[in-house]
Amino acid sequence: MKRGFFIFTTIFLFILLGGCVGFGYWYNETRIKPAIAEQESRYESLVEKSESEYGKLLNDYNELAKQDESLKTELEELKADHEDTVESLRETAGKLKESEATIKEYNDSITAKNKAEEDRVKALSEEERAAEDFIRDYNALVKTLRESNEEFESLYVAMTGYLQKETITSEERTELIKKYERMTEIMEEYKKKLAEEQQSEESKEGSSDSDKEQSTDKKESADKKTSADVPASVYEIVKDTTDETSIDNETGFAVLGLYETQLKIRDDELEAERKALEAKKKAEAKKKAAARKKAQQQQSQGSNAGGGNSSGGENYTYTYTPPDISGYADRVVSLVNEQRAANGLGALSTTAELNAAAAKRAEEIASVFSHTRPNGSSCFTVMGEYGITYMAAGENIAAGQQDPEAVMNAWMNSEGHRNNILGSNFGHMGVGCVLVSDGGYGIYWVQLFTD
Repeated sequence: MKRGFFIFTTIFLFILLGGCVGFGYWYNETRIKPAIAEQESRYESLVEKSESEYGKLLNDYNELAKQDESLKTELEELKADHEDTVESLRETAGKLKESEATIKEYNDSITAKNKAEEDRVKALSEEERAAEDFIRDYNALVKTLRESNEEFESLYVAMTGYLQKETITSEERTELIKKYERMTEIMEEYKKKLAEEQQSEESKEGSSDSDKEQSTDKKESADKKTSADVPASVYEIVKDTTDETSIDNETGFAVLGLYETQLKIRDDELEAERKALEAKKKAEAKKKAAARKKAQQQQSQGSNAGGGNSSGGENYTYTYTPPDISGYADRVVSLVNEQRAANGLGALSTTAELNAAAAKRAEEIASVFSHTRPNGSSCFTVMGEYGITYMAAGENIAAGQQDPEAVMNAWMNSEGHRNNILGSNFGHMGVGCVLVSDGGYGIYWVQLFTD
């Protein structure tokens, strides 16, 4: 019985143990493992989330680090700019101090100039002041008309074009004078219109008789200042400018009136020179004719008295021998360079083209003695015919002188010709001379200059 109880107990314990093991297995599979799996899943999720957050935090940290470096760089740049700005301000402050001194010096110089000008104006005579007033008023009137009157502007431009030429023909001179007279008419019409408008305004305002008389006096005074009659002292003020090739407003448009007078005077001078040369030519021709006649008479008397033998009287024949001008051009070049050397200037060199052009011009002035060519063009157009290019050019002409020394003496005693010979802007020259034995002035001379 004990044995059976033992067996039963053993079997029961085994059954109980198996049930416990089965229950443990079931509980492990249904409760513990799912719980562990859930915890592992939650852990993995937490790890992933942590890693993701860590990555974001790391990226944010790196970005902040970069921004910090950028801010540090900008700060360094700002410090450098600040230092540069401070240095620049210091330099500017120094320059301002220098500028203040310069401005003070400039203001002092302007004050001194103004004082000198005031003293000069005070020292001017009444006539000189009137002349300056005349030029100032004349310039103001011309400026106004140029801006408001198209005809006046076109006349002004045309006249300025004439005056810029080195020489003008008689037709151009006549045209110039006509244009000047027309401009004067326009100016007078404008002044008259202004006077009428001024009178009309005064009438509307109902000014008193005394005011009208004063206005009339002022008008008459203004008319006197702007009339076409240039005061004598104006010529003294602008006489140096009348030889210029151009006229500007600063010089005074009144110079055109003087230029017109100069043209007429120069025309008279040229006419007088022409008559003098013609008289000289006739006198020389008469003298030569008388000499030939006397020689013929003496020859005839000698032949008759000697009966064919020369012992009864002297027998000779008058013969005119023209000068040999073959070396005259080279001699003129030598004389020119002697004069330039004496005045501290470099020698001029000659070219075959310039010499040929000068020779051509010498032939032309034998028929038309002028800086204008027989075809009516400028003397300088001859340059193009010989392939000569230039930026500056000049021409001297002469007639009647018998040798290079004589013609050089004549040129050097004429301001315009002398200026060409001693021109510092010239580096080359050509010389031409031609002998005309049958009438005319004998030898005709030409010098051409280029840079």
